[in-house]
Amino acid sequence: MNFNGNQYIQQFLAAAQVAQVFNDAAVDYGVQIRQAEVADGELYWRVIGVHHLLPKENGRDHNIFVEALDEQGNRIRQARVHAASTFENNANPPKVTALDKGDADPMGCDFPMGKEATYSVWMKGSSPQSNDPSDRVEKLHTRHADEPFGVPGAGNTMGHHSFYVVFQRTHKGPTVLDEKAVQATARKLLDELVAGDSPLAVFARDHDLGAPVTAEFSAGGYRARGFVKGIVYAPLAHMQEIKQMAWQ
Repeated sequence: MNFNGNQYIQQFLAAAQVAQVFNDAAVDYGVQIRQAEVADGELYWRVIGVHHLLPKENGRDHNIFVEALDEQGNRIRQARVHAASTFENNANPPKVTALDKGDADPMGCDFPMGKEATYSVWMKGSSPQSNDPSDRVEKLHTRHADEPFGVPGAGNTMGHHSFYVVFQRTHKGPTVLDEKAVQATARKLLDELVAGDSPLAVFARDHDLGAPVTAEFSAGGYRARGFVKGIVYAPLAHMQEIKQMAWQ
């Protein structure tokens, strides 16, 4: 296998910063993510990325490779956390595996996939008996078309497809709009934008002309600045003679 998990982790973390999930296996391979049912602020395992290994990366494996990150985006290794996997219509307990691979390994643990089964994977927590709240990645299987890459007998073939799944331990973000928080932050930013002690800024503030929309500029012997509700201006030689005009 020729796979560099770190480059994907960086992409996954970048997507997570803007509340998105990287999943290049959704459209062509039908992989789905079922989100955990957790309350705002609760600690849980969030899926931040799912990648279907390219033919040159996979080396004819048929595994689910799992990585786990802490809140700061660092890998969690040395068997400090465990992941679980099962397949559809399985009456037996799920398989639980510790993330115990070494630092040089591109993933924490792996679950082999049989050709006829369809799998799901999630995080258990600090012990095999833990049941931490966790997103689940579902509809993982190997029954996909061949994807050769020029080397006879190599590439992704039917029964030989693999997936890379990364979870991050994080707190659930708010799902209900906090109007007071939004209003307070917006008002603070507006106050900072309107603030200033130049004569033009003071005049605009006293006359309720709103936030500035241009920097101060000089034109035709006047100093001026555009605000939401009008343009404030004064002769360069007499800056105390401030007036306003409407936008046209």
